[in-house]
Amino acid sequence: MDPVQLRTYLNDKFDITKITAQQIRYWWLFYNQNFYKSEEDHINSAYNFLKSNQAAGCNLCFELLTSQVIAIGFTTPLFGKIKSIFEVHCDATYKTAKGRFELYGIICCFEGAGYPLAYLILDTTKVSKNEPKDER
Repeated sequence: MDPVQLRTYLNDKFDITKITAQQIRYWWLFYNQNFYKSEEDHINSAYNFLKSNQAAGCNLCFELLTSQVIAIGFTTPLFGKIKSIFEVHCDATYKTAKGRFELYGIICCFEGAGYPLAYLILDTTKVSKNEPKDER
């Protein structure tokens, strides 16, 4: 349930006239965050979440964690389940994700709708422009 649905549910069951919508939203965020968050560092926390069984159906498929580059790639539960895909595209955020990270998504079109198949979280802001590139 989102916070509005939760407030409606609680209002049907209890007298919540002295509880504000902001209080419900705060506690909803608090408990949802505790389910996903394992560390204060959000990259380590996301990495741990993907490696654990909590990220049901998501598979960590790429990881590059160095002093200069952070890249974490994972597939969604839909990857491999949708058959007959005729169109796939990549979409990306730019300066919209938390902090300095970019988010790339592989999206497939199936029966007229878009579905996420995989994501890559990427940070290259610490890469020096003067350093030689690794040609791996």
